Amino acid sequence: MKLESLRLRNFRAFKDVKMTHIPNFCIIVGANGTGKSTLFSVFDFLKNAMIGNVNSTLAKLGGKHGFNEVRSRNSSGPIEIELKFREKPNAPLATYFLQIDEQNGKAYVARNPSLTDIALYTPNRLGITFCVMPSMKHTPVKPTADDLSA
Repeated sequence: MKLESLRLRNFRAFKDVKMTHIPNFCIIVGANGTGKSTLFSVFDFLKNAMIGNVNSTLAKLGGKHGFNEVRSRNSSGPIEIELKFREKPNAPLATYFLQIDEQNGKAYVARNPSLTDIALYTPNRLGITFCVMPSMKHTPVKPTADDLSA
């Protein structure tokens, strides 16, 4: 699998960042506290959100403050993660888009999956396997009062 681009919005240190034309071999260099580890934590976050749920994953990454700790400081709006990748060198470009918002202290998936393809993360003994499935309709669901009181 080849990651073509990565866009992060309101994810920890990244208020609005897009990496494009990512080479096959990429070295990330920077001073302490600039987001190198955060960049890689995105993939762990996605894996845990897929095998668990968004609120427990946010709590794991952000502690008791969950969503508010994972969302970039002094920012508002949802957390957004967008990956564009090819399963094989000549395969069509697949897009995975996840938008997480918060209401009354509870995080919820505001928009998922992407407009084009759905990418599912399936854990295996070697790590994560990406599996692309054909497009399907999805309507975002806002949490109900019952969801927020749980």
